[in-house]
Amino acid sequence: DVGWWLTSQQCSMVASLATAVLVVLLWPRAVCVKVKRQQLSSEEASADLTGFVQKTAAATKPYELRTEYDYCISNEFRLTPDSRHQEAARTCYKDCLRAKASFAPRICFRFCLNALERHYIDMGAQICASVCPEAATSLQLADKFCPTR
Repeated sequence: DVGWWLTSQQCSMVASLATAVLVVLLWPRAVCVKVKRQQLSSEEASADLTGFVQKTAAATKPYELRTEYDYCISNEFRLTPDSRHQEAARTCYKDCLRAKASFAPRICFRFCLNALERHYIDMGAQICASVCPEAATSLQLADKFCPTR
């Protein structure tokens, strides 16, 4: 029965090697974090100087698809006429509830509001509040998570 015992010299050599490996693995991450912080601080400084200009430019920024609901609404609006916002919202709300009903059904209302707002739909809150119970009922869910109209 031979045991594997390291001498103190071997222990210090293993410790040095482990330290070197950790430095090699973690150093690029530390550099990236530092660079990102520098970028953010320079962006904040330029935002302070040109706040009004950047806010105006941000307002004209093209529509950005962020969630599955955004993609759904965007696709539905391509397929349906502009006057059928409620139908598009209902379809996407059903898709959202299918995916999220078991753990976060209320997030679908927020997604609905955000997506319609990004498409400049003024009645988004009313549309989302009305399609929530319809979508829930069509999926045989209780609509207790829906906001009151």
